[in-house]
Amino acid sequence: MAVELAKVALWLHSFTVGAPLSFLDHHLRAGDSILGAFVRPTVEALKERGALFNLGQVTRVEQIAGVMAEIEAITDNDIAEVKVSKAKFGAVEDVTEPVAHFFSLLTAERVMGIFDAAPKRAPDLRKLAGKSEKQIAKARKDNAAFERAAALQLVLEGACGDPLLIAAGKQRVAAPGVAEQLALLESPSPEQTSFFPAINIDDRRRVEADRVVDAARLLTKKHRFLHWEIGFPNVWSNLLSLQPEGGFDAVIGNPP
Repeated sequence: MAVELAKVALWLHSFTVGAPLSFLDHHLRAGDSILGAFVRPTVEALKERGALFNLGQVTRVEQIAGVMAEIEAITDNDIAEVKVSKAKFGAVEDVTEPVAHFFSLLTAERVMGIFDAAPKRAPDLRKLAGKSEKQIAKARKDNAAFERAAALQLVLEGACGDPLLIAAGKQRVAAPGVAEQLALLESPSPEQTSFFPAINIDDRRRVEADRVVDAARLLTKKHRFLHWEIGFPNVWSNLLSLQPEGGFDAVIGNPP
């Protein structure tokens, strides 16, 4: 609503009789930029984790900055020019949105603390005999945290498909029906589980990966993470070399 009101304010301020309202979508964004990610530290962190990320995607974002410059050069003097601006911005979003979704997945991971909470090694649950309830509970908690991190690592490594498509919700990690089979195998009824073959650890992690990605997407929907360099590629001359100290003419927040 704040962004739409900002558009109205700009239109009222710059209104010219006989001319259409200018195209402003490429100038205004709504989102949480404090939690948003910057390209260089994000890519470096991915490399440290051995994750698969195609740097060509970042290059395409850099290249699309030229189209953003073309939009800014259009005067929007008539409806035809406004339509051209909108069409060009659609091309920009086709390039930037997949990267933005992936960066939002990584930002959601930071918020959820999946990798930070995971132990370096999975605890051996077979050695819990004779342990106290507190020790057993901690071991199970550590094991769950390890499995969540391992599942997300599968996604980042590209072992389950294109990480960008998975982050955007266009591709699932586990095969159809595996989650339902796993739920039945974990149920106490042997009559139900006998219909399905044993689910291996890879299948379990794939199901867990879908759960983690779904949780991340819900968090992204709630916060609408805004990644400055991806959202405004024309402002940044070189995404991979810039640090978060860059600036803008104005950043408007609510509250101010």
